[in-house]
Amino acid sequence: MNKLLAAVTLFSEYFEKNVTEEDLSDGKLPHWKIFSNFSNALSVGTFDLNTGLDPSYLCWSPRDHQSQRHVILLLTDFFEWMSNTYPEVSNFNPKFTGGLYEIKMKKIAYEFRRSRAFLGHLWDDNPKEEIPLTSPINPGTCETGTSYEFPDEKFEELIFKGFKYAGKYNYRDILITLLLHGAGFRSCEPFHLFVEDVNNNPNDPTSSLVCIHHPQFGSAPAMAEALATEKPFVNRQAYLAHYWGMLPRNRIGSDYPAGWKNPKLDEKHYMRAYWYSPEYGQWFKQFWDLYMLQLASIERHHPFAFVNINRDPIGQVYSLENYYSSHESAVRRIGLPYGKQHGTTAHGHRHSYGRRLRRAGFDPLFIQKFMHHKSVESQKIYTEPSTEEALEMLEMVSKRQQSFILLGDAK
Repeated sequence: MNKLLAAVTLFSEYFEKNVTEEDLSDGKLPHWKIFSNFSNALSVGTFDLNTGLDPSYLCWSPRDHQSQRHVILLLTDFFEWMSNTYPEVSNFNPKFTGGLYEIKMKKIAYEFRRSRAFLGHLWDDNPKEEIPLTSPINPGTCETGTSYEFPDEKFEELIFKGFKYAGKYNYRDILITLLLHGAGFRSCEPFHLFVEDVNNNPNDPTSSLVCIHHPQFGSAPAMAEALATEKPFVNRQAYLAHYWGMLPRNRIGSDYPAGWKNPKLDEKHYMRAYWYSPEYGQWFKQFWDLYMLQLASIERHHPFAFVNINRDPIGQVYSLENYYSSHESAVRRIGLPYGKQHGTTAHGHRHSYGRRLRRAGFDPLFIQKFMHHKSVESQKIYTEPSTEEALEMLEMVSKRQQSFILLGDAK
């Protein structure tokens, strides 16, 4: 009962500070939006991440997903019970009596029931799918659409020759490309990586264990948790806001946008790199160690792993646009044509990863896990046979039929 009272109190306080009679009477603020905004306030807190101020004076810090979900479930049950118990409030019956607070809560319960169809994903149990109306998600800057696979036989040359210029390796872009080609990540996902997200693999000290966390709901780095003077940070969004005054890169308004395509995450909101073969993880560790030596001498004012190395502002968060340009130059440096139709864009590496898994005979459920898809059907675009494979299959069948004909004639 105490938890229910606390949940109702939270909503009542939010309602009191953020909703006026004018908002409700003239339709300025749709009732369903009140509930979605409340859900958002639980998730991200009530402080403006750009100014650090809280116009509502509620001073809420972000809650973890379990706590947020628990409040919403309690309120859902409470509002359903209220609207069923007091159906007369739906007509705003002038004979209906009760204190002002009681009347307000009963009307809210009625409006909640009417709004359920609009709330949809905002009140389910998957924070990755939430798109709060007051803190929109940046959907872009991540390549999508039909693409051909990067030619696997040219990948080693791309790494060791394409990303080498004037006798120096571009460690940063090699690392990003290894995550795309060797572990199948989308081109935007490595740009959410913190330095602390890369560790030695406990099962193979020559390889790296890489985990890419949800840019908002992922856990704050262990070092930040240890340094927290009050309660631990509930997620990366709270950590970025408190320590760095930054928005997550997937949030609209971020100075360093990077998309996020709603992948399948584990219960702690991260996805692990599944190296297609051990050599990719070993190469990654070798180049990561070299990159860390490079990074140690650069001043940073953010926790992100990939930064500007040779261009101003040095140490600034690295952009996808600059990586795409660097990748194109590396492709052309080894004599390959550049473009989606050739499979040589950054997104072509994920297609190569998916098709290599299919050719190796992996079960679709494993491919789903390795590629972090929510549905086993999602992998089809990445694992469908290429035109070359289709033609080879037709030629093979044709030759087989010809051999049968020749055997028949010989008899």
